[in-house]
Amino acid sequence: MKNFRNPAWVRLVVFSCLLCCANARLPAAERFGPDLLPGLWQQVDDASGRTQALVRIDRVEAGLYRGIVEKYIPAEGEDPNPKCEQCRDRRRNQPVIGMQIIEGLKRVGENVYEQGTILDPDEGTVYRLKIEVMEKGAKLDVRGYVGISLFGRSQTWPRNPQVR
Repeated sequence: MKNFRNPAWVRLVVFSCLLCCANARLPAAERFGPDLLPGLWQQVDDASGRTQALVRIDRVEAGLYRGIVEKYIPAEGEDPNPKCEQCRDRRRNQPVIGMQIIEGLKRVGENVYEQGTILDPDEGTVYRLKIEVMEKGAKLDVRGYVGISLFGRSQTWPRNPQVR
């Protein structure tokens, strides 16, 4: 019981609590290091390996991120200006170019972003999303899933080399 009455011990506990609270209020960049997610990324189909679109990911309000399709790259014979005919929300029959396909993404670790969603405009399906920045910001591991991350698929998106 004597240790609990020692003022030095009490000051140490109070200081530790204040330090933890201060760290929790630090912006993500100060807690996790540089933010390598914003930029222009090549959405590459995991089956064919073909670049299908360029997606700009940027930070918006309150530490959330979004991704917007800047350019669609059609395969031979495909519509160069497709619409999201299969979408079941506000994006139904809207042009894919200019469409926000990533919403609500949040930085949760050094190079890890979660708690967002991603739309597959071909299917009209919205998936939960986890993104991991790899190779010092050169590539993204983009995982869309239903329920838990185990039930989903991943794509590797390289950073567009022309724009950083």
